[in-house]
Amino acid sequence: MKINNCDIIDRIYEETLNLIFTYGAKGWTMDTVCKKSGIAKDTLYRIISKKEELIKDTLLKELDKHNKAMQDLLIQDRDFFCTLRDSATLLSEFIAKFSLDKLSQIFLQYPSVEKAINNGMEEYFQSFTNFLNEGKKSGLLKESVDTNLLINFIHSCVMQILKHPEIYNATKDTEVLLDYFIDGIKG
Repeated sequence: MKINNCDIIDRIYEETLNLIFTYGAKGWTMDTVCKKSGIAKDTLYRIISKKEELIKDTLLKELDKHNKAMQDLLIQDRDFFCTLRDSATLLSEFIAKFSLDKLSQIFLQYPSVEKAINNGMEEYFQSFTNFLNEGKKSGLLKESVDTNLLINFIHSCVMQILKHPEIYNATKDTEVLLDYFIDGIKG
């Protein structure tokens, strides 16, 4: 098998994502990924050598899919506030895909994964900032809204929700948080 075969790589990421959903960072090994993916160990280790890298790459791939869906949503020619609410729903649905206690465990065990996810979310929030700035220019948002500060605040709140699953309900609390922001910034 060739190590750059896209089908193999997709299968590895798919099985790893299932293991992350089921177990978090603990309870499985690279051997488990090999068995679930139906590939030899040496093939997996030629593609990716560490569990931490595999988890990070898998989560970043999932985040990239979400970022693409968000980009597609934000460039549609629709009502600004409908798009804003749909983007809030899309973000909360994305967060709800993950068991927050398992994600929190991954962040604790692999700080580089948390850093990579934070950086990936920066891209998402940059496109969101651009969208909000367009709304501000159009007079749909209050003139006093500092979109960069708003986005940094939302990013911090979302990461707080992700890190404390024992306190927050990801879907509901993220959507409520974003609704508060939307209602507060209307022009």
